Amino acid sequence: MLLEAHDDGSVVPSRREASETLEKRVQNLEETVTRLFDLPKRVTALEGQVLQLREDMRGDFSTIRVEFRQEFQGVEARLRDEIHASAETLHANIRKEMIALNDEMRAQTVQLDDETKAQMRTLHEELVDRIKTIGEARKKLRKKR
Repeated sequence: MLLEAHDDGSVVPSRREASETLEKRVQNLEETVTRLFDLPKRVTALEGQVLQLREDMRGDFSTIRVEFRQEFQGVEARLRDEIHASAETLHANIRKEMIALNDEMRAQTVQLDDETKAQMRTLHEELVDRIKTIGEARKKLRKKR
């Protein structure tokens, strides 16, 4: 860069360099204006791409919603079937346990009934013996009198 010194002590680029700089600046400005002139076309193209992307995404999201709904319905049906099968198994197990408890209670009832009858027989026999003893004692007392 060529510099020129002035009497006031300032230093500025030479005129030749200043004219080159001016030409360069004008050229840069023309290039910028050209690029700005193309900008509306690029924005329009970009707008079209954004609209296309929006349409594609809307369709994709709609498809995903349908797939999720179908998958959820499938999971729901499988879960319902599993719950139903578990409930049936649980019902069968409870029924078996109830039958077993009923059989056990019936056996215990029969056993207790047999024990009660045996005790009643024993008590009855003891009572009959006591009555007999009392009757014999009365007979002896009557004979003594």
